[in-house]
Amino acid sequence: MNHSVHFVCLSLTVLGLLGAAALFCSFGGKAPQTVTGHVNMYGNEPFAFPGFQTEDGKIYTLAVDENKSGKNVTLKRLQQFQGELLELTGKTISLKKNELPGPNILKDGQFIVYSYKDISNPSFDPDSQTPDINKLSPITK
Repeated sequence: MNHSVHFVCLSLTVLGLLGAAALFCSFGGKAPQTVTGHVNMYGNEPFAFPGFQTEDGKIYTLAVDENKSGKNVTLKRLQQFQGELLELTGKTISLKKNELPGPNILKDGQFIVYSYKDISNPSFDPDSQTPDINKLSPITK
């Protein structure tokens, strides 16, 4: 009897540790990825949307996560960088095997942008790009 109690306790301890490890791993997300490439517009107005073609040929629809992205990271701002070489940091949401892309989803899935850097202009700082209203010209009639 004493032997079976030890076996049950040992089994429950091992199962508890395995469960805790699985739970810990499920909350630990992947580290953000960094990709380099160009912003392109896809589709036709008024349904055009921004995408990103990486240097290795992958094409992603761009998206922004309001909780994780920087305050100056917006799709409208990223569209302004068409033709510029950018470095994006974020995460990919890839299509599953044999899954067809839905509307406004490009062939390699989505890239959720957390931050970006204009490599074409090394001195560019996206966080300092808020317009100074004192330097704007007044509107005249």
